[in-house]
Amino acid sequence: MALVAAILYGGWAGIANAAHGAAIALKAAAVQGCSSAFTTLVISSGIEALYLYRRGRPLRRFWASTLPPSASSLVHVGAHTFMGTPEIFRTVLPSVVMGYVFAATYVAGLARHEGGHEDSVP
Repeated sequence: MALVAAILYGGWAGIANAAHGAAIALKAAAVQGCSSAFTTLVISSGIEALYLYRRGRPLRRFWASTLPPSASSLVHVGAHTFMGTPEIFRTVLPSVVMGYVFAATYVAGLARHEGGHEDSVP
């Protein structure tokens, strides 16, 4: 899964930055590929840890479905800012959106598996 994320989002980063030249596009692709692979490997663990930690507490599903993708987003933006990627917003947007979609879906699956409806926010 991490390899797929690296190829997919790294490829998109190259396309998003192609107007700035091949060297910049390749650098953006490498940065996004690495950050996407890394965040894909750790986001599920973060979701599960928060979901377990907040058991019996308000907004359990909300925090478990928002904090890990927010942290992932910061990794992407930080890496591209550090590396000087010109089109940061366009570069990270697909992976950020899909990070939130994945997290919400994963948390909904955890709640369904658990059979609980502790709060009204997924």
